Amino acid sequence: MNYAIGMDPLGIAWIGSIITILAVTLLQYQPSEPTTNNSIYDVDAARKAYSDGKISLEEMERRVDVALDPRSKQLRTYAEEVRGVGPEISAALSGEYRTIEEVANASQSDLERIYGIGPNTAYAIKQQFSHEKSTPPSEAEYTDGEKSQ
Repeated sequence: MNYAIGMDPLGIAWIGSIITILAVTLLQYQPSEPTTNNSIYDVDAARKAYSDGKISLEEMERRVDVALDPRSKQLRTYAEEVRGVGPEISAALSGEYRTIEEVANASQSDLERIYGIGPNTAYAIKQQFSHEKSTPPSEAEYTDGEKSQ
């Protein structure tokens, strides 16, 4: 039998199976949930963590307060400008301090007590939040420009 070009039954079956496989693959695709930078102090995330028994009622209320406080959002945004500070550290920082002024008045050692903040990050936060210079961790052995012995 003579078939027109492209009308071979075997070729049509092969193209049909490729199209079917592609269609099934596309129908099974489920995009991932969008994530937000503030998921740690997101109201819905706090409620879910409480309902799952992961946090106490008091912790849920604290997280909701922090999430809804505009000063806390401003503090987190400002903190995330510091190199090494992401959403988790900024959320922990805003959980301890409510305003930029409170962070500016905190000592470097106070900042280091917050989970996820080490000496270098605490120093960088102090530089960002205050005009006063604190001693960098790498220069802690120096006093007034002279090496202590």
